[in-house]
Amino acid sequence: MRERRSLGMMQQLVAIQHARREAAQAAVSAATTAERDARRREEAARNEALNAHQQWQDHVRQSGFSPEYGIGLSALVIERDRELDGARTETERRSSIRKREQRTWQELLSQARRSEDSARRLKRRIERRAEERRLGQLNDRITQGWFQR
Repeated sequence: MRERRSLGMMQQLVAIQHARREAAQAAVSAATTAERDARRREEAARNEALNAHQQWQDHVRQSGFSPEYGIGLSALVIERDRELDGARTETERRSSIRKREQRTWQELLSQARRSEDSARRLKRRIERRAEERRLGQLNDRITQGWFQR
């Protein structure tokens, strides 16, 4: 009887671990999407920075160099480089979060599998003992029938 209570608790534990695993899987999915978005923003910032650098170089190469326009372009280059650095930092942060969520999900998956295996073994043991008990009772009835003849 105690094993049946243990089986019930084990099955509840398995259900809880399944829910935790599914939540972790959703977190991995969200983190992957956030990382992908951060990579897109980084790529866009890189393109803008390259474009600003190209504008600056084109202006410097011109024969009619305008210092005022050059100052504006250099400020734009600096601003775009800052944005690119910020986008890189965000991408690295999002990548780190995704990796952490992935590890958590893998650990929960492993725990859930171990719990399922334990629950399955316990259920088989309970069923085996019940079958042995039924066979013993059947054996007793057959033996009793022989002696009553």
